[in-house]
Formats: sequence, structure tokens, C-alpha cells
Amino acid sequence: MHSSLFLHQFKEILSGPWLHNVKAKYRHEYINKFCNICKDKHAFANLAALIFDVSGSWRVTGHYLDWCKIIFLVLAAYAKLPRRIIQQRDMDSAAWSSPAAKCLLAAITLALVRSSLAQHPPSLNPPPNIVETVGTVKVPYGRSVYINPATDLHINVAKDDHCFVTVLPDVLSQQPGFLFPERFPCNFGPEDVKYSHLGARSPSEDSLRLQVRYDTNQETYIIPVRLSVEVLFIQRTVITKSLFITVPELMGTSESIDENILGFTYDENTEQCQVATLSGSAGLPGYGHLVGDPSRGSALACDEFLGAGVVYKHTASTDSPNRDHIPMVVEILDEDGNLVKQEYFQVKLGYDLKLLN
Repeated sequence: MHSSLFLHQFKEILSGPWLHNVKAKYRHEYINKFCNICKDKHAFANLAALIFDVSGSWRVTGHYLDWCKIIFLVLAAYAKLPRRIIQQRDMDSAAWSSPAAKCLLAAITLALVRSSLAQHPPSLNPPPNIVETVGTVKVPYGRSVYINPATDLHINVAKDDHCFVTVLPDVLSQQPGFLFPERFPCNFGPEDVKYSHLGARSPSEDSLRLQVRYDTNQETYIIPVRLSVEVLFIQRTVITKSLFITVPELMGTSESIDENILGFTYDENTEQCQVATLSGSAGLPGYGHLVGDPSRGSALACDEFLGAGVVYKHTASTDSPNRDHIPMVVEILDEDGNLVKQEYFQVKLGYDLKLLN
């Protein structure tokens, strides 16, 4: 077990107040269930030794700390840990107040609660009032919009409950856009979650597979959700020229992606233009790659990119369709470096049709 994994779990479990409200009647149940699954005394001893070696400051206070002490002693006795470990962490020892001890207590609590949840499969009949609204997100093609927590996706979260939304992969989707971040709390704010369209003309809609996980002190609910996206074909204002590039032969290269292929409109006196390639987004390009690309996903000045002599090289050894796409994004910044406009687009690439016959 790697220490970084435990640190991640500690931060997650201590990020909210919900464990402070665990009712006393459930504590005995947590202990019994954890003991039933903790059969390997060596694994538990290694876990304890590892966590006591992790340094850090963790806030564990009040009755929460008291019953964690009891849980540790019960588990230590059950796992038959070396006596020195138990003696060093006696109930009256000052070691209980050390950061390392608090770290261990948090880890044990995490394991107890998670094992309890593991013993209770997610409910197949969640209350109908958790997911209240699932609307349709409207986005201009090649641009981004924030998900409205009132009209696009509204989820009710009761006090002391935990709820998160996760974006699930969809192998059947053409992935015309993406949601960011891919995991977010159900009570997200109006500018916390953003959908970005990658700039393709087709398809004109998207459907995102989401999973809502809702945890109470007693139940776990898993709720599948489909969030629909409608693409609005509103004229872009920055990317004003995007022409085809071609590959003249199999395994060949295209002409350069320069000012003859791409054109951007902005105020050169008060604004800055920067562009980035997004190779890999939605699996594009699918049958080749860029050569001489100074961007590689990082933004750089538009003039610098257009003068770099970037070309597309066909590399697919299997049959290829007669076109491919190179996803990119252009951004306009003001004099202070603030983002003013952002547009996603795709450079279209065609193969010489004679090569496919």
C-alpha cells in the first residue's frame, strides 16, 4: 500500500464534516464488519506501521477522537499486533494527540466506513427527489458554456450527506465535446462545471453519461443520468478561415498549416492571439500525427505557430477513410492577459481520392 494513496484518502475523508455525525448505534456495527474482513493480521500491522510513519497535521477532535481510540484498540487486539504498538498508543498516552496518531485514526475511520458501505450494495431504488432537474445544455459550436445548476442539472443534497457526479466514458459517442472537471460535487456552483464543444459540424448534439453517487450515513445510491447537449451553429468570430489540407500519397505529408490555411481575426493593437493543438482529443487525428508542432498542447502565439511549418503525416497501415481532423483551440487575451474569447476548431484533412481506389 503506497503512502500517497493513503494521503489522498485522508484528504478526501477529512474534507467534510460528515464523519463527525456518525451515530453511536452504528459504531459497533462498523467495528464488527471491519473485523470480519480484516483477516490478515500482517497486512493490518503493515498498514499501522505505514501510517504511523506518515507525517502531517490532521484535525480530529472531540467525541470523534474518543471513539477512534476505542476502535483502534479493538482492531489492534483482534489483529494481534505486537504489544509495543498497543502500549505506545495507550488510551492515556500523549501519543494520541500527535499528528501521526491522528493520521492513523483518520485512516481507520475511513476503512471502517468504506467497509460498511461495501457490505451494503448501492440501493437500486434511490429517492426520486435527489436528481430534480436534467435539462438540455445549449452551446454554440466551437465554444464553451457553464452548466447551470438550476436549469441544466439540479441535484438536491441534504445536510451532512455526500454527493458527487462522475463523467463516464461512452464508447458509442463521437465525443463532439467534453465536460470539465470529470468529477465534481453535486452542489456545484454556476461557474464550476463547463462543457466545451470541439468545433466539428457534425454531430449536432451530444449525450453525456453521468453517474451520481449519493452517500448518507446509512445508504449509498448510484443514479445514472444522461445530460443532453444541443449544438447551436452560431458563426464564430475569431477563426475566420480554415481550409482543407491534403495528403498526396499514402504515408505522405500534407502542405504546411500556415496563414494560407488558417486565419484569425482580432485587434492586434490591444489583443493577443494564441493557439494550441489538441492532438488526442476525441481520438483525433485518427490516422496520422503532426510533424514539427511547437505547440504540443501548449498555447503559443498564433503567428509563431503559423510560421513553424507544421505538417500532417499519414501513418495508418490499415485502410483509412478519405479524411481526418486536427483539433485545435484559439484564445484571444486582452492587454492584461485576461481571456476574452476562446474558440475550438478542427483543421480538416483530405486524402487524394485516387489513393483509395
